[in-house]
Amino acid sequence: MPTLNDLAGRAFGRLSVIKRDGVAKNGKAKWLCACLCGASVTVVGSELLSGHTKSCGCLRAERNRISSLEHGKHNSPAYRSWLSMKTRCTNQRVASFADYGGRGVVVCERWAGSFSAFLEDMGERPPGTTLDRWPDTNGNYEPSNCRWATRVQQQRNTTTNKRITFRSETLTLTEWAERTGINKSTLSYRLRAGWATEKALMARNVASKAQR
Repeated sequence: MPTLNDLAGRAFGRLSVIKRDGVAKNGKAKWLCACLCGASVTVVGSELLSGHTKSCGCLRAERNRISSLEHGKHNSPAYRSWLSMKTRCTNQRVASFADYGGRGVVVCERWAGSFSAFLEDMGERPPGTTLDRWPDTNGNYEPSNCRWATRVQQQRNTTTNKRITFRSETLTLTEWAERTGINKSTLSYRLRAGWATEKALMARNVASKAQR
């Protein structure tokens, strides 16, 4: 007769084996187990040893609840942003891949495999916003480098929007134009013409003066 493998006192997943509890119809030993959730369940020893049974059933129920929660969000704006983010970083067949995954932009491990984690970090997508990599527009998609941004914020954060540093402050050309009251095209012309940053930003707007 084979020696009985005594499982009493051992733990398998969420289950702790208390004692032997009879024999199954197939002749295999059954064991009474206590689950972390507080319930008790009798499990065939081979099911415990193989890892097939790890709880009284509460683990599966919990996973189903999580799956149901995520499924309920599948039509939400946040979910669509999450899916689009992953697609442009991993799917070489989409046109946008060249500007994202093709340039080495990746989605962090936490977000890549879990919409729930993404939603926990970013929250629901506010109306009128899209997912924006900020402050590093060339960086990866990760909690420290993403925000929900308006169209105006997105445009200011594009790689083609020139950033200018003056007196330890870095702003886009558009933002400097708003700050100084000088037309954006005027600032752009001055900088292309080789004006020093201070002169370009501080010189009086001749065009505006002439209109007075």
